Amino acid sequence: MTAGDAEKVPSESFVEAVVRAATPEPAPARGRAVVLDDLVAQLRERSAFGLRKYGTVLETWNGRDAGVDAVQELLDLFVYLHQAAMERADLEVELARLRARVAQLEAEQATG
Repeated sequence: MTAGDAEKVPSESFVEAVVRAATPEPAPARGRAVVLDDLVAQLRERSAFGLRKYGTVLETWNGRDAGVDAVQELLDLFVYLHQAAMERADLEVELARLRARVAQLEAEQATG
């Protein structure tokens, strides 16, 4: 989807996103995978990546300001999360359009 396509599929408004974010979620049901196991595996891979890239794993007192690094990473995270929310809203609009089209086709088939 290009920037010009954004006009064709409206994304969720800021107010709608805030209202949805403030709406309590239901209690979780049994899922497909253990999140902690996946997270630990990703952390191990990220550490291995750092070892390959920098020749060391992340250690304390390494000459960097961890607070500045964290803020920079957090700002990147906000941007990625907002992008994901916008894309999800676009997909929800497209899914609703496709569901309506399927219902229309089913109705035509039932009467035809």
